[in-house]
Amino acid sequence: MARHYFYFKGGFMNRMFYIGIDVSKGYADYVILNQSKKIVGDYSTVYDTGDGYDEMEQCISKLYKQYKPVQIVAAVESTGGIENNWLNFLYSLRDKYSLKVARLNPNVIYQYQKTDLKETKTDRTSSLAIAAYLATYLERVNFYEPDRYKSIRDGATLIQLMLRQRTQYINSLRLILYEVFPQILPYCKYDLSKSTLKLLLLYPSAAHMARAKFSKKSPVTYYTLKVLNDIRDSCKQRVLKDVDEIATYQVTLLAKEILRLNGEIESFYKKLTKRLPVEHLERIKSIPGIAERSAVNLLSVIGDINRFDSAEKMVSYFGLYPVLSESGDLKKRPKLCKKGNKLVRKTLFLCVLNAIKRDPYWIKLYQRLLDRGKSKMSAICALMAKMLRIIFGVLNNGTMYDPLIDMAYRDRVKPAPKEKSSDEIEQNVEEVQKVLKHAPISKKHAKLIKEQTELLTRTQGSEHPDCSLEPISYGKEK
Repeated sequence: MARHYFYFKGGFMNRMFYIGIDVSKGYADYVILNQSKKIVGDYSTVYDTGDGYDEMEQCISKLYKQYKPVQIVAAVESTGGIENNWLNFLYSLRDKYSLKVARLNPNVIYQYQKTDLKETKTDRTSSLAIAAYLATYLERVNFYEPDRYKSIRDGATLIQLMLRQRTQYINSLRLILYEVFPQILPYCKYDLSKSTLKLLLLYPSAAHMARAKFSKKSPVTYYTLKVLNDIRDSCKQRVLKDVDEIATYQVTLLAKEILRLNGEIESFYKKLTKRLPVEHLERIKSIPGIAERSAVNLLSVIGDINRFDSAEKMVSYFGLYPVLSESGDLKKRPKLCKKGNKLVRKTLFLCVLNAIKRDPYWIKLYQRLLDRGKSKMSAICALMAKMLRIIFGVLNNGTMYDPLIDMAYRDRVKPAPKEKSSDEIEQNVEEVQKVLKHAPISKKHAKLIKEQTELLTRTQGSEHPDCSLEPISYGKEK
């Protein structure tokens, strides 16, 4: 990056300035550095109010008038949303003062402070570290742009909270029903339907059902009079003499809350669907295993597809790649990274399970991974990453899902098998024999090398006389 200088009071001053802002709840500490990492002015504290914003803008305006900077770069740490007010305020000043804004990962600043041998951590030192990081690694910084999907993503997160709350209510209701109304449980083995919940509002216990009198028409849908009479007859055979009023009140209250949450979740999904691009939702829904709500969850978190340069970077962003952990003789099995948004991984997992049960092409992909020796969970994780790459493809290219396109792409990028000549195999075997005889390696490492060599000779169809490697003795020779 070229440096620009401005002559000021007998000396040259850098014309790039960096503002490090450490955000706390209700206020922020900030400091300004020039391109030589010298503090301009002093540390300042402003509050998250209109007066605080005006005070920060006056400071930036004074800096702009005094030094005529080419660029001012400000940055805040990501603090779970507390920094959003400051980000949006600073972004509104971008054209007026040649200002760019960035949101930084707190772990990056923490590691930078460690490399700078700074042990003391206060609000002021944190703001100084943010500004110094900008001055040192500006080329690594991604500048902030408003995310129009943020409110939609927050709504999807709130829906997941409501779903977890509903699950807790359902589990509690099932436990109570096991005591006061066990006769209804066979009719709700898999889910508490809307009809079952309405029936519980009318008859919250076996005692209430035993005294029920039905007219010619069923009081709830999907429950015929024959089914209701069967439930009532079973309740008469086994009914508690005393009705627990507290338990029946809990059944009524939980049934009402579950019905209310079902309605709110349904209406909330409809609101999110209206805010999302219809064509993007249709393209994602064309992929096997992805239904309406899953498409809303995925698109709300993925957001603008243009922020990802490639499908691989999108997969890496959501943590759907294997992580290796090897050190010396210690070699652990690869495991999923699991960094990124949990909602995407959870949704993709359920979508893949649905796809490998119903779609022939995905069933074939799943079986192929199992035939290669992968476990069921590893195969599902691999298909989760594949589904995410397909989502990137349909959104980036503006097309519907087509398995023929995926098959053609796999055939095009599939590497041709590289066969080794017999001379190369013999040379590799001789090198391994030399390592096993002379290198001071462990028994575990020696066993691994021998297994790899035997596998190589078998797969290449070689019958080299030295392929049967002699075991190495590490004890004393007699």
